[in-house]
Amino acid sequence: MSDLHAAIKKLQCEPDTSNHAERLAFKRGHKQARDAAAELASAQLGEADLLRPDAAVAAIQFALDDDDGMQFLRLWNDGDFDVIRSEWPEAPEEVFIGADPLHKTSK
Repeated sequence: MSDLHAAIKKLQCEPDTSNHAERLAFKRGHKQARDAAAELASAQLGEADLLRPDAAVAAIQFALDDDDGMQFLRLWNDGDFDVIRSEWPEAPEEVFIGADPLHKTSK
């Protein structure tokens, strides 16, 4: 379960009426809306994960075509992304997405 899903499920309900029947109906509607929103958020996040490029695959593919590919992979594996940017400016952005926590996508 994602953090967003959990946060939606924890949203508090604060009915603005003192009528008991209205309060119960409000809470029931709130729970149903909260559950539906949490499921929608989970589905969206799941789809986003399927579309996200795999940084490891991109790094390996790039390394296979580079003369110093093993050095590139060692640095990538150790998280030395600044060195990679400096030594391999032609490296595709996909090698950083999801691997480098400080990476900002250009798109």
